[in-house]
Amino acid sequence: MVQADRFKFDRLLSPLRNFFRQEPALRKKLFIYLAIFSGLFFVTTGEIIPSSTVHSIFFVAMFIFWFKSNQIILNKIKATPAFYLAVFFAAGFLHNFLLGFVNVSADAPGLIKYPQLLLFQALWLLMIWSAGLLFTSESKNRQGYLALAALFLFISHHLLIFGHPISQWIFYLMIFYSLMKRSTWLENLSRAELGVYLILVFALYVQFQRPEYFDQMKKIADSTDNALWTYSLPYLLYYTGKIYLIVLLIKIPLVLIYNYAPISRKLWLASLFQSTIPQFVQLALLLFIFFLFISGWQADNLRQEVFRLCKEAVEGQKTTLKVEKTSVKQLYHKTHNTRVFTRDLSVATLQRTSAQKLILFFRPETLSGDSLFAVHLDSTFLRELFSQTNLIIGSGLVAYRFRPNPFLAYLYRIRFWQAGAIRINPLGLINPFFSLKRNYEHILTWPPNAFERENPKILEWTKLNAYPIIVGRIFFSLDEDDTYFAIDIFYDLKDLFQWNFMTQVLLILIFVFFLINSLVIRRVVKLGVQINQLIIRRIAQLRKAVRAISGGNLDYRVTFTGDDEFTELASHFNRMSRDLKRFMNEAREKERLNQELKIAHEVQLKMLPTSLPKIAGYQIAADLTTANEVGGDFYDVFALDDHRYLIAIGDVSGKGMSAAFYMAQIISLLRYSRPFIDDLKKLVLQLNDFLMKEVLDSNVFVTIILGILDAKRSTFQYIRAGHPLPIIIESKADQKALKEIQTKGIGLGITRSASVLEKNLEIKKIKLKTGQTLILYTDGFTEATIEADAVNKIIYGEERFKQHLMRCFHSDPERMLICIKNDLERFYGARPKFDDQTILILQKEPSS
Repeated sequence: MVQADRFKFDRLLSPLRNFFRQEPALRKKLFIYLAIFSGLFFVTTGEIIPSSTVHSIFFVAMFIFWFKSNQIILNKIKATPAFYLAVFFAAGFLHNFLLGFVNVSADAPGLIKYPQLLLFQALWLLMIWSAGLLFTSESKNRQGYLALAALFLFISHHLLIFGHPISQWIFYLMIFYSLMKRSTWLENLSRAELGVYLILVFALYVQFQRPEYFDQMKKIADSTDNALWTYSLPYLLYYTGKIYLIVLLIKIPLVLIYNYAPISRKLWLASLFQSTIPQFVQLALLLFIFFLFISGWQADNLRQEVFRLCKEAVEGQKTTLKVEKTSVKQLYHKTHNTRVFTRDLSVATLQRTSAQKLILFFRPETLSGDSLFAVHLDSTFLRELFSQTNLIIGSGLVAYRFRPNPFLAYLYRIRFWQAGAIRINPLGLINPFFSLKRNYEHILTWPPNAFERENPKILEWTKLNAYPIIVGRIFFSLDEDDTYFAIDIFYDLKDLFQWNFMTQVLLILIFVFFLINSLVIRRVVKLGVQINQLIIRRIAQLRKAVRAISGGNLDYRVTFTGDDEFTELASHFNRMSRDLKRFMNEAREKERLNQELKIAHEVQLKMLPTSLPKIAGYQIAADLTTANEVGGDFYDVFALDDHRYLIAIGDVSGKGMSAAFYMAQIISLLRYSRPFIDDLKKLVLQLNDFLMKEVLDSNVFVTIILGILDAKRSTFQYIRAGHPLPIIIESKADQKALKEIQTKGIGLGITRSASVLEKNLEIKKIKLKTGQTLILYTDGFTEATIEADAVNKIIYGEERFKQHLMRCFHSDPERMLICIKNDLERFYGARPKFDDQTILILQKEPSS
């Protein structure tokens, strides 16, 4: 997540400060681990222990305590990576500063000795510790990266001392690739923090210079015992820091673009990478191909001209050239090397002459035996060669004797497609900028210069006031191993400011490029800009729509022409706004209905008895629980006179509002039918008649038990219309017995025929004895159901209900009721209830 757009220095130190304040035990443990790690590091890198086995044990122990200390820091302190970076470069700058005071002697048995080594060890320790924490925190706290870093150290030790430059550059690229993946912490910084870090990183990169100490060390590092720690370790640390700075200089602008640049700027940058930059890359490639073609063609002309010039000199057509006729035998006495004389054209150095002259040996096809012609390679030869060679561009010639480094020597031995004594060097064409400061001897130039006469072994172009590029190179193999003689055609870049052929060609190429660019490419780019502007406009429209929707305008619509992704996105957006409006309306309607259901629930509860009447000689308890906000179950108890009470319990089929509506009507009818209470059958018939006339839904019916309790006579007379059978529990001398009272009866609202209903109704009268308990309930108990899985269901059932009635039996009906309800709650758990549940318990008290 992008942070607030402000720079916070406190983010660097606050995690460390909080840790030291809040974790005293871990702080002590961390100090112990760091002390042991530091001691082992000083012992390991100081070469104090001569035994390699003991040294390896100390090295492994050092890594163990390094891991332990890092684990505490990474898991508890959680400092920002910028803190570790600051510690690394602070120690690095101090390290480079102190290296300037270290003198390396070629006859020294070691590179750095005590007490200087102790100070450098402390700085190396700080750099390794901070770098390890930085890269481990960027590797999701995987400390295996530290073992990989140790492997890098040993590999780099051999590459830096014994490796070739190309392999070293491959190693640097590997480090660069690895460090690019350890810079993700930049993505969490604010714009201000990224700007500050960019300035600081650039300043660090400019100031973080390579110490001259490394050049001094490399000369003797392969002959010392502690080169791994005193040369390779600081060298790897320096280049790790330098390469990481390059990574940050690349990554910070990218993060600024990705996270903070507007879409228009991102599209503009994308257009640069898609059009402008590829154009310049193409131009550069065309110029490079043109350069290779011209350079190869000129080098081939120079090679042919060398043969022709030698032939004319032998035939006497070039009197200005020094030519001597000799034999292989005579030259052998001078060079003691016959290899060069097996070719038609060779170059050798006459070492025994005081001037060490360069001689070119030529054997024409017409000359037989061991005769040879020796042509002196001097300024006159170069002058004739330059004047006779057909060149397109060229300011002069330079000839020199050189020995390439060991890696390039392999490439010089490859002949590619060429045969013969004189070869064209492709590497010289690919790398045209060169300096002749080292490994070059016997340098000749044309046109001549004063500097050549002063010091013929070294040539620096800047002192010649020339800035050349090589536009053609040929070379010969000399009489020594991996030693060559080259003749280069060079072009002085200062000639670009003069009117000549090269200037004309470049101007024509640039003119043609910009002509094509203005007529074709710019038209295409303009079309791309128009497309980008269209995309930006459509994104702006979508952003405006989002703001309108978030502001509450759900009627806002986006209209795009065409049939592209934006049109599809607009269609989805419009559908989303319509759906959102519908959902909000439904939510408001649902909220209104919920409020109405809540009111209905309160009304339904108010229609039930707020408190049950106190009946002399009896205890009574009742409870109703709905499956939804409202339901169809009901019960009622009210006094008819001073000793008679009406007891009713019923269940309207279904759940919800319709059942609650009919339940309310039935309760109202019961309460306003007191004159008919004495005749229970007549009352039930009138209720059935009401349901059949007033209820339009044929699926609605009612089960009910209506009874009159006579407290004086201890009788309960009732009628059952399709309701579950009443249950009597009798308790005598710790013995309990449960029985159902069998009576016939069908539900109300099922049949219109009064005679059929009357025939199936039965009035039952029972005598309640002391200790007996009458239980009336609805089928919400026995038919309670839960889903075991997608197919199977579990039913609470009558058997479990009856067993639990026996377990819950108590002299207090309230406690008995709670026990029964709790078991049903355990059965349902968090699942929704299947039906309403109502229960009424009437218990005859013992006579006093």
